[in-house]
Amino acid sequence: MSTPSNPLWGEHVDRLQQLHHAPAPARRARPTPTACEAEAARSGEWTAAPPGRLGRRLLADVDAYLGFFAIARGG
Repeated sequence: MSTPSNPLWGEHVDRLQQLHHAPAPARRARPTPTACEAEAARSGEWTAAPPGRLGRRLLADVDAYLGFFAIARGG
């Protein structure tokens, strides 16, 4: 393969090689939620507002699709 005459291409290829051979970044552990935060998360799941006019129409359409996929997956 011939070397391109564009110096930016060479820099780009060098950078890709550096990224490919770079070690993976260390993953940080998530802090453990406190009891108060956990309770707020649990209770927040059930406090959603009722859907509006467009939301009700969307839910009716989604319900038909869910029924179809439930039948398709079961068969």
